[in-house]
Amino acid sequence: MIPAPDVATQAADIQAIVGTGFAKLRKAHYVLMQVVDPVAARAWIARTVDSGLVKSVADIGSLPGDGRPHSITRAMMLAISHAGLEALGLSEHPAHPFPTAFKSGMASPLRAQLLGEGNHDKWTWGDVPLSAGGGVHVLAAHFSDELDAPVGELLPDAIAPGFRVLHTISSCPSYIDDEKATEPFGFRDGIANPVIAGLRKSASDDADRAKAGALFDDRVVAPGEILLGHVNEYGERSNCPDLDGTQPRDASGFRFGQNGSYLAVRQIYQHVAQFRKFEADHPPAPESDSDAPTAAEKLIGRKKSGESLVAHPAEPPEIDAFRYRVNDLSGFQCPRGAHVRRANPRDTLGVDVESGVRSSKLHRLLRRGRVFAAQHKSCIGGTCAQAIHTDTCGKGLFFIALNADLDRQFEFVQRRWIGNPNFGDLSGEDDPILGCSPARSPTRAFSVPGLPCGQRELDIEHFTEVHGGGYFFLPGLAALRRIGSL
Repeated sequence: MIPAPDVATQAADIQAIVGTGFAKLRKAHYVLMQVVDPVAARAWIARTVDSGLVKSVADIGSLPGDGRPHSITRAMMLAISHAGLEALGLSEHPAHPFPTAFKSGMASPLRAQLLGEGNHDKWTWGDVPLSAGGGVHVLAAHFSDELDAPVGELLPDAIAPGFRVLHTISSCPSYIDDEKATEPFGFRDGIANPVIAGLRKSASDDADRAKAGALFDDRVVAPGEILLGHVNEYGERSNCPDLDGTQPRDASGFRFGQNGSYLAVRQIYQHVAQFRKFEADHPPAPESDSDAPTAAEKLIGRKKSGESLVAHPAEPPEIDAFRYRVNDLSGFQCPRGAHVRRANPRDTLGVDVESGVRSSKLHRLLRRGRVFAAQHKSCIGGTCAQAIHTDTCGKGLFFIALNADLDRQFEFVQRRWIGNPNFGDLSGEDDPILGCSPARSPTRAFSVPGLPCGQRELDIEHFTEVHGGGYFFLPGLAALRRIGSL
């Protein structure tokens, strides 16, 4: 068996979105396209890669983290659905196929049933055809520091030849005064992402490790949990698909999927007014400590500043140097059904602390989403940097999660943690933020443990809805060049 390559030596072939969310490039456009001319489309992909806009992890040394000045002002990400690979004229190798979940598509009725989402009546786009339109073949994301740059000027050739643009989803600046990313409900975002072992060492990671000590390793995952063809947490090389007729590039046994990843993408609409109403209807008790978390913060599992509800000594307080089983087993600080506790249970689901940490690492997701904007001129022009706290701009999250195994990671988290009514020994409760669709259940429950007995908040409204989604393959740079050279 050919050994997996050292991930550090592969940095020039890994798309930069794996190593950074381009937080300093405050504007983003997500362009959802459909192939109409495969020859012209492949040529456009080749020109896009040759233009240097598709950055690699090796290119982001100039980003904050290594002490050098920030010099990247534009960057692109390219990802392709399974239908998109077929539309481009590519077919998988029979001995090295793509996984079933990716081939089925997130928007397919089968995956909708498996994920417990019912039908997709409100979805406006998907990776397979919906009643509202055809399936998305290519997701092109463009990140820029030019807040007022129209999307047509950001893509090579202005309008991508060979494609039909189905949707353009723009993000609005999602920063508060201290330049910390927030989401429409007003919470600090982008905390507690996993760290890929050996890929990229940054100053922020070093600072977090210095504060968190040995607990920082709870965040570190094997590269094969995110990247294909690398060693995962099982000590095995993650499944690496290939194209039919493609021979290994060299003695390393390179395949088309090498250094790629899978994206689980969802456009999640957030009902900000309903969330604000919940906050107003559940004010802190008059006698409570001014620093005590609000009912809304208990739903999320963090304070709006990003600080954990679980008491721990690390500074700043949003550093994740804690474990639920050790510090808050019964959920008196962070309720057991809170959103962040479901999304990352840390050490709670094993027979002991160590097995719990090992188990959670098998299901981690690397998040790279952003706030998406309403389509009005002031937002697209970038003049409403604070409008994410109103109902006129930031409408939700364009959620992107990178993982190497859609079934074991994204779908497992959705089925067994987010949507499981019996998660953590609860009964009849799903995730208070991303739980079941309104069509399946008009009301839900949420328990807040307390003394002398537990407290349960009934009839929680649905604060979010999914309006579109899909599974996409994120190729390495060599794979993109292979597509363009056909």
